[in-house]
Parts: sequence; C-alpha cells; structure tokens
Amino acid sequence: MRYAITLTFQSGGMLQLPILPEKLKVSSPGKNKTATVLGIGEVLLLRLKGLRSVSWDSFFPASSAPYVTGSRRFRILTKATEQRPFTLRRLKELMTTLCGEDGFTVAMVGSTFTLTVRVMLKVKQNYDDVETLLNRIVPENLILDLSLMYNQHQTLAAFTHAQLAAYTHYFLRNEVLPHGNN
Repeated sequence: MRYAITLTFQSGGMLQLPILPEKLKVSSPGKNKTATVLGIGEVLLLRLKGLRSVSWDSFFPASSAPYVTGSRRFRILTKATEQRPFTLRRLKELMTTLCGEDGFTVAMVGSTFTLTVRVMLKVKQNYDDVETLLNRIVPENLILDLSLMYNQHQTLAAFTHAQLAAYTHYFLRNEVLPHGNN
C-alpha cells in the first residue's frame, strides 16, 4: 500500500511531502475538569476532547534522488527561497538558484519602472513556476516583462546553412540547439 501526506492550504494550494516522516505525534488534549464533592472527594468531570494536533519532523531534499522528481525539487526551491524585501540582487540570487547561473537575464529600467526577465530555452520547463514566483515577489509598482529568450541570429550564426536546413523554423526558434548555449 502506498502512503502520502498532502498539505492543503486555505488559498487552494497543495503540497505533497516528498519524504514521509518516520513517525507522527498526535495529541488530543481533553477538557476534563476535577471537582470536589462532599462525602465523595475529588471526581473527574468528563468533557469533550479539544482540537487534535499532528506534528512531525521531516525534510525537503534539495538534491536529486530516486524519490525526488525534478519538477518537485524546483517547486520546493521556489517556495524555500522566496523572501521579502525585494531587491535586484536578491532576485538574481533566486533566479540563479532556480534556473542556473546562465539560465536567465534580468534588467531593470528605473526610469520606466520596468523589470525585464528572460528565461533561457534550456530551462523553459520552469517558466510557469518562475512566472508564479515573480508575480508574488515583484512589487506592484514595477512593470514585469517576462518571456522566453528565443534563439537569435547570433546563436544561429555558429551553424552552417546545411546544418540549419535539417531543422524546421519552429525548432530553430523555440528549441535548444545541439551544442548550443541557449
């Protein structure tokens, strides 16, 4: 039988624990009272139980293992690294953690309050999660310009026309090229 622990948040989000805890501690405090009755002594007045609480110790693995999928690892890193206040330096640290050192570009134009973020094609599977993170941490007074960084002429210039003829236009624009740096 397969077991899982899934936390459900009031906002509608869900998080499944990637590693089950060794043990669960369940406490159910009673609201019983004692009273002294003449001729009998101290008696226990039974009441309804209080709210149950469940606690455990576990961890979120940050490295690949057979029990951790890549997308789960990415989502865990997204949640774990999110912090306020917003700074450009902190944003670059977050993006480096999530997309790798060369998996993105970030530019800020202060005069127009525009933050431009480009996600490289090699990490495009993380685009939706990057968008969710940026929508949560970027201040409302900034205009967020987020998109994929598609292959450009300078990337394609490293290939001969004969090499490029083997691919469709869509592939050349939207996919990671063999031996490419995109």
